[in-house]
Amino acid sequence: TAYREIEAAPVYLQVAKASVETGLRLGELAALDWTDVNLTEKTARVWQTYGLDGLQTPKNGEERTVYLTEHALQVFSEWVAIAGAHESGPVFSSEGGRLNIRQTQRALDAAMVKAGIPKEHPKLHLPRSFHSLRYTTSNLMQRRGLHPRFIEQTLGHGSLELTYGVYGQWTPDQLAAEASRT
Repeated sequence: TAYREIEAAPVYLQVAKASVETGLRLGELAALDWTDVNLTEKTARVWQTYGLDGLQTPKNGEERTVYLTEHALQVFSEWVAIAGAHESGPVFSSEGGRLNIRQTQRALDAAMVKAGIPKEHPKLHLPRSFHSLRYTTSNLMQRRGLHPRFIEQTLGHGSLELTYGVYGQWTPDQLAAEASRT
């Protein structure tokens, strides 16, 4: 709702949704080409990232395949309905080129302000940025009951310790809700 209220281009909302549902980093989403996404096979090939120096290898230097959940497929289907189907070129583009990373972060910041979301998490005291959406990915996948190894591979982590130690922390509200299930 906040993205619509700040009148951000549709690409910024969709790229945020894609990040939440796939765990892809902003640079990975900006580098993602239509030739890397196969909606029939439900996969996205992550083999490059986009930043100030242009296209380069991913953070850990390794290619990975992200297997798209039904939620992620829905996001990509929504985007196809908005932007149209393409055989090649950037999946998420702005002004005819690759997604502008700074503008994408600015749109998220403006939407957070509009929605009344503090720039810093009040209990964890961590800054909120586009990269924070990866925490949301891990959290949502855990709540949906997805296997820890699937979550680890999706996020491109090298260990479950990173996936659960950093990206798997639960809020006090989540811990209380889990305790209530018994």
